[in-house]
Amino acid sequence: MKQIYENMVVIILVFISIFVHATMIIANLQITSARNFHANAIEEIQASGFDENVINQEIALAKQSGWELKCDQYTSDEYSDVRVELDYDLTGLPVVGSSMKKTIVGYAR
Repeated sequence: MKQIYENMVVIILVFISIFVHATMIIANLQITSARNFHANAIEEIQASGFDENVINQEIALAKQSGWELKCDQYTSDEYSDVRVELDYDLTGLPVVGSSMKKTIVGYAR
């Protein structure tokens, strides 16, 4: 009878471990996709020469993915920069429904 309880404890610990690792993998995939989108948005904005149509297109693409992309343009006589900020939700534990608001900031120059 003691063996049954020990096996049940081991099985429960294995399921908890699988759940925690799956949550970590999902969070990593969310972070990676947000970083890739942010890097691609910066590259597109730079390649277009800070074209407003491209910036608006990137903002629309971010909305389709459930993210918020903000682009603030700073210009002077010497240079022109666009501050590209991507806000996304990082889900913690799906069962609890927790999520954190994360931001990635970069500059297109």
